[in-house]
Parts: sequence; C-alpha cells; structure tokens
Amino acid sequence: MLWVEVLNQSVVWEEGESPLGSRSEALAPVLQDALGRDLATLRAAYAAPALERSFHPQESAALNQWLADVTLAPHRGAADVYSWPAMVARRRTSKLPEPIEALLSTACVQLLSLGDVTAVQRCQGLVRAAMTAPLFAPEDEALFARRAGLGDIPGDWRQCPRLVAAPRAAHFCSKTCSNAAFAARKAAREPRYFAEKQRLYRTRQRVSTTPAPRSPFMFVD
Repeated sequence: MLWVEVLNQSVVWEEGESPLGSRSEALAPVLQDALGRDLATLRAAYAAPALERSFHPQESAALNQWLADVTLAPHRGAADVYSWPAMVARRRTSKLPEPIEALLSTACVQLLSLGDVTAVQRCQGLVRAAMTAPLFAPEDEALFARRAGLGDIPGDWRQCPRLVAAPRAAHFCSKTCSNAAFAARKAAREPRYFAEKQRLYRTRQRVSTTPAPRSPFMFVD
C-alpha cells in the first residue's frame, strides 16, 4: 500500500533526505517544514483509527482542508519505486514539488478511504533513540508503546516508527527490531541475564585459548 510505503520512507525524509532520492536536491527549509506538517497529518490519520481514539479538532481540520483541495487523475502507468494506485491525487494549492505533492496526497486519500487499518501495525521493535526522533505525537507514542508491551522502554531506546502490513499478524519490520525488543524485554525481566551471558562467554574464550598441559612422559612403540 502506497500510504504504508510513504510513512515508512518518511523516517529518512524527516532527517532531510528528499522523498525523490537522487532525482532531486534537498528541499528548501520552508518546503521541508511543509513536508513535516503533511507527514504529521498523515501519521495522525493512521494513529487515530489504529489506537481507537477520536481525531483531535486540529487533526480533523487539517484533513478536511487537505481533502477539499484535492483533485484526482488516472495514474500515467510509468514505472516507479512506489506502488501507485490507479488514481493519483493532488492538491491545487500545494507549494511542494509536484511529484512529492502527488505522493503525499495520493497516500492521504488511500489511507482515508480504508474502513479499517488493523491489518497495518506499528513495529514493536526498538531502535536507538539517537537514530531517530519520535515521529508520532507524544500521546500516540505512549499508546503505541503500551500496546506493544513496551511501556518501560529504557531511555536510550525508542519504539521503531515503521509500520508493518501484517496479514499474518507480524509485529516487526526487521530481524534487527525483533532482536532488540527481545533483548530489552529479557533485560527488564532478568537484569543479570546479559552480564552472566557475557561472563560465561569470556570464560569459554579463555578456556579455548589456553594451551593444554603437555605430558612429562613420552611413549615410544
């Protein structure tokens, strides 16, 4: 689904990378701000139904204003890295470059046209807090973490912001996220677990590198 791809890719867009990758220069600061506002609205459009909460008035206003400005046209059918639907949406008054505007507005219309988003879940893995800022609203971040059983995330970790289209109820976007979540939960339940594991590993390493004692006797046939 295009909207899932857009929100997942937005993790790097927030760091200044252009949505068009190598096809475009980095956006000017004013356009980067506009992109950030649109992405926040898109995330709210996913988070509200996913968390079964009501839209806040400012979220509803932003979405209604967005949809009122949208026009639809058939997709050209040209090859692209994104999974475009048959119809492409664009706002009449957007200041964003046309390809980026089409990407965001089409994702918005596609997301809002769904009656249910439960097949798409927030990744329940963990990433280093230094690697990405929190992308959802603070109250949504807390609700997502609680639902994922990550209510006591250590301070140097943060829930992965990516989404997982999960027809089989998958909960992680990658093996890395799965391993990090396992390690955090294990450390919370058994604080000495990893320290003991490291101690045993170092003991085995010392044993394996210590030469075996040589016998003082020599046997000759």
